[in-house]
Amino acid sequence: MKIFNIFVDGSWRPSTPTKIGAGIVVVENNEIVEEFMFCRDNEEMAQLRQICGELIASMEGVKIAVQRNYDKVVINMDYEGIEKWCTGQWKTKNRYTQMYKEYMDNMSKKIQIEFVKVKAHDNNVFNDYADYLAKKSLES
Repeated sequence: MKIFNIFVDGSWRPSTPTKIGAGIVVVENNEIVEEFMFCRDNEEMAQLRQICGELIASMEGVKIAVQRNYDKVVINMDYEGIEKWCTGQWKTKNRYTQMYKEYMDNMSKKIQIEFVKVKAHDNNVFNDYADYLAKKSLES
């Protein structure tokens, strides 16, 4: 089974109030092999602050895994909503979480999706780097 192992994070800051940042770190054999950053400038999305960045990173990571014909994507995240909106444990109360759940439901027909909760700011090199990339993306 071909597994795409990613760490995702999102970012927002008051100095760029309409921008949302997202970072993805791809890990193989306990090493970073690839990284991605995304920045969206959207005032409505920014109302959810870093949460939309978390959603963007997760969706983009799954999209990349499907495009590359992986069998499974493992999403390591420090924000539990990434998993709980997908599983229905949390209600999707706004259009962005609703779009996220719909997207992930559709993608789960193409690829197996597993979620792993990691503790935030706990010296996890990969999670910290995803956080760094999400913040760095806001500079663009």
